Amino acid sequence: MNPFEYVIILTSLILGLGVTQILVGVANLITNKNIKWSLPHSMMTVLVFLTQIQEWWITYTYSMTVEEWSLPLVMLLMIYPILLFVAARVLFPYDEIENKSVDLEAYFWKKWPAIYTIFFLIAITSILQNVLFSGYQLSDQILQFLLAASFLFFILTRLPNRLVHILFLGLQLIVWAVYLYKEDLIIKV
Repeated sequence: MNPFEYVIILTSLILGLGVTQILVGVANLITNKNIKWSLPHSMMTVLVFLTQIQEWWITYTYSMTVEEWSLPLVMLLMIYPILLFVAARVLFPYDEIENKSVDLEAYFWKKWPAIYTIFFLIAITSILQNVLFSGYQLSDQILQFLLAASFLFFILTRLPNRLVHILFLGLQLIVWAVYLYKEDLIIKV
């Protein structure tokens, strides 16, 4: 087993736990008949799920770009999946889902500052990892800076406008769709 394979096992476990949180949360919501659905909550759930899968996919590229593995480097790489796991866990009111009435709209408005703070930290972590491990310059990461600034704006202003949140989350989904369409996501071995 080479060092990358050793590292990817832990990364995959953490990301797998995050995906499990999302899938269990969605399954619990589907089986509970007393759910008041929420568009912003659903959009954020899709974004967290897509980000989990993207991180798992992109992590493989480190097998070709990182030449020497060290504990500090691995710990730095673990920040992103750990933050994604926490975001996935915070997304669902697990203690309220089983056989109780759940208002996902109210839950989203209670939790969005925490989730947006996690995503702000994820954006900053992404910028740092892109510079350290992927060879990107700061000037190559305008989208990541804009995303971090947007999350920070929402966090600092505590903007309660539902339509603005829906537009913000919708814009992120559109960016995801464009990214998936335009990027060459084939990893060449």
